[in-house]
Order: sequence, then C-alpha cells, then structure tokens
Amino acid sequence: MATHTQQTQAQQTQRRWWQPKVTEPSCRACGYAVRGLPSFTCPECGSDLREVGIDTPSAGAEIFRRIKWLASAVGGMFVALWRVLGLRLPVSTFRATIEVRHDGRVVFDPAVPLPAGKHAAVLVVQEAPEP
Repeated sequence: MATHTQQTQAQQTQRRWWQPKVTEPSCRACGYAVRGLPSFTCPECGSDLREVGIDTPSAGAEIFRRIKWLASAVGGMFVALWRVLGLRLPVSTFRATIEVRHDGRVVFDPAVPLPAGKHAAVLVVQEAPEP
C-alpha cells in the first residue's frame, strides 16, 4: 500500500502546469497534508513547518497575477510607443507661382488647396532658378 506522500507525489505529477501545485495545505519538505495538525511539526518528515513552509493551493496564484499584470503593463507601453512612433505629420508639397499684387493681396497660381478650418501652416518660399 502506498504512503500518503507517494499518493500526493503521484497526484502532483499528473497536474498541468497551470493547475495548483497542491490541492490542500501541505508540508513543503515532503508534501504531507498538514490541515488540522495540533502542532507545527510534520508527522511524516519531522520538519518544523514554520521553517520549511506550507504549500497552499493558491500559493502560485499571486505570482501568476503579478506576471499577468507586468505583461499587460509592458504590452500597453509597447502599444503606446508603437502608436506614438507611427504618427506622421501630414505634409503636402505644392509648386506654385506667387504673385504679390499692388493692393497687398497674394495670389498663388495654381491655387493651393487648404483644409477647411483653422490649421497651423508653414510656407516655405524658394526662388526658382533662372532658366
């Protein structure tokens, strides 16, 4: 007949990586179930449970929660950086002849299409080379 430790170890080898390591509070040294013990000494291996620790079914859940939070934070920063680096300022280039009339009006030939509304604009004027 198998001892309790062998049965616990057999159960642990059949678990998947995402499942809890243990199904009930157990001695970390030998895996013996310690629920309801009157003292802090493991009856299987004699270890002091305050020194070796007690595995609980949710012991790994906090680690996974922190890893998940860290992964989502890094992913969010990556997405934000990708969006910022992917921004491009709309730049349009037009070739036109500029005529300044005697009354102070400026005329572009051909007319330069501008978007509706108020927008910041930069006008770069270069002299055309003499043919």
